[in-house]
Parts: sequence; structure tokens; C-alpha cells
Amino acid sequence: MRTTRSLAATTLLLAAAVAAVGLTACGSSSSSTKPSSSPVTKTYANTNYGFSLSYPGSLVESTDTSSTMAAGSGSKLTVGFVDPGGTKIGDVYVEGIVVSVYALTTEITADLMPEFKSELEGIVAQMQQQDPTAQMTQLETAAINGVPGYKLGTTYDNQGTTMKMVTYFLVKGRIEYQVTEQATEQDWAKYAADFDAAVNSFTVK
Repeated sequence: MRTTRSLAATTLLLAAAVAAVGLTACGSSSSSTKPSSSPVTKTYANTNYGFSLSYPGSLVESTDTSSTMAAGSGSKLTVGFVDPGGTKIGDVYVEGIVVSVYALTTEITADLMPEFKSELEGIVAQMQQQDPTAQMTQLETAAINGVPGYKLGTTYDNQGTTMKMVTYFLVKGRIEYQVTEQATEQDWAKYAADFDAAVNSFTVK
């Protein structure tokens, strides 16, 4: 029995070829590579799906996200938080945080978590076949503020730029929250602390 809508549509986090988080930022962008660390934070809260997170004030909220990675097929909501002074590939910014929300057909209880992991492992295997050059970690058990799930790390090439990405697959009842942080490998150390803090602030009510 599958715990979600279908294996293919469960979490198309990396789409067909492990493509980048694509975010279109509002406002003008800066050509400088400014430090992301900032004492100022903003809070995003979504009452429809009952979650919130705090993110660095230097990031810009965007719902105009590329469907190649974060949105996935069938996501109910995708919202991103992008650094408008960060790396741009093509016409999108690729350093930021993305949250996608999926409705599941089955309520995921503790005893169904192994089956949920098995489905995710199948999807990861498919993605690895589609892009053999991508390096993916094993799925790790993870939980953020009491919401259980799994964690996946990925390193891959996006048009000649090496990207690093960490995705959390979190489930509560019939809702899956896919929380992703991503930056270029070159700038990962600059963003990691702030992005980790934002992801660890993710709360489901």
C-alpha cells in the first residue's frame, strides 16, 4: 500500500534531472556577494497549512518558483525565500530556502514511517539513475520541532555550477512538508548557519 498519492507525484523535489531551486526575487538584485548573516529575521506563517518559519532578513519571499525542483507535480503550495544578492543562473536565483506542501492520501502514523521512507528511497534511486553525476546521501531519520521525517543531502551540477542542497521530508497527518535549503558549493559555508537556523525554526501547529 502506498502512503501517498502516487510514487511519481509524492515528492518530485528534484524533478527529472535534479535541477536547481529556481526563485524569482522581487525588487532589484545586487551584484555584490554580501554576507548572509544578519541579526534581523522575518517570520512567514501560513494558516491554511499550519506552518511557520523565521528566515534571515536579507532574504526575499517569493512564490514565483521554478517547477523544475521545488514545486514538484501536485504541490498545494510552494513558497521560497531567496537571496537577491546571491548567485543567479539563467534568470533565477538559486540560493535560498523553499517550502513545498503536499496532500497525502493516507494519514502517516509512526508505524507507517518505514513505508514512507521506502517510497522516498525509490524516488531517490530514480533520480540517481536520471542524473548519475549527482551525489546523494542516504536518507537519514530527522525531526524538526516534533515533526518527523527524513533528510537528504545532494550535490549536483547546474549549468556548470556545483550546487549543494539539503531537503527535509516532514510529515504530519495527511500533509507532507518538503523543506529545502540550497546554495552554490562555493558559498555554502556562508549560508549554512543562517539556512540551518531557518529550517530549524520550521514549526507546524
